[in-house]
Amino acid sequence: MRTIPIAVDLAITTRVPLSVGAGGSSGTRADKSILRDGLGRPLIPGSQLKGRLRHSAEQLVHALDLPGQRHFDDDEGNLNAIRALFGSPNYPSPLRFADLISTIAPKTIDQASALRPSVALSRRRRVAEDARLLLQEVALEGQVYQARSAIVGRIAESDLPLLGLLWGAIQLTDRWGGAKSRGLGWASSSATFRWDGTALTTFELAQALRLLPTWQPNKEHGCSPMLGSRPGVRLLSRAPSRARSSVRACLLCQVAPCSVLSRAAERGRALRWRAAARAALRQRLPRRAWR
Repeated sequence: MRTIPIAVDLAITTRVPLSVGAGGSSGTRADKSILRDGLGRPLIPGSQLKGRLRHSAEQLVHALDLPGQRHFDDDEGNLNAIRALFGSPNYPSPLRFADLISTIAPKTIDQASALRPSVALSRRRRVAEDARLLLQEVALEGQVYQARSAIVGRIAESDLPLLGLLWGAIQLTDRWGGAKSRGLGWASSSATFRWDGTALTTFELAQALRLLPTWQPNKEHGCSPMLGSRPGVRLLSRAPSRARSSVRACLLCQVAPCSVLSRAAERGRALRWRAAARAALRQRLPRRAWR
């Protein structure tokens, strides 16, 4: 089935300070510093972009009483909209998410953040902890975090409702970063969706979202055609050439049906090949003699 390239230009404008922690405080007085790029500009990483949008998409799916993921690595049951759009450990997502970098001028990077004092709270006693004054670095409000083609990928023509779900998730997400319970991270988002190079209107995206309850995964080969956006060799890169070709044909829906190699067969062949490779190394045999 033919797949269509899509791209989403995304811009997030903060209304209050934003805190996207970098996981450390090296070289600063802050107990928790913000994440920056190589030029010192604050950013929202692509991992958080994907996670927040997935959370909002799951809220929409549950509100519509549609099948969803019981947990993030749920691979059981039929393919649902969340797994088809955002993937799972055994199902690659057709989309790639880029970092959103602040558009602040280089001359004002030093004034892009501030230290915000806070106290640690005791969940048990419901009061402030003793001797727990913290300094948290935050990016100041009013900054715009944007990226052209922040979300790119390829989806099938019949999967347009999934694009509507992604649009709805962007509209629903209004808080980013950490410390949201302390009033940080409120922001507004604007996005431009391009379907095969053509910009989609808000009306078209809303219509696509309305069609989500009627969306069904491709059943011709037992899998979604969006799997073709990733080369099958990546799923079993160390398997023999015959197994790699079978997996590739299965994922790209070109020759073999999806029942050609079950997941257990893939893992079994990979394990047997690795065991043979280790045995060959111990015996110091040439590589062509491993098979």
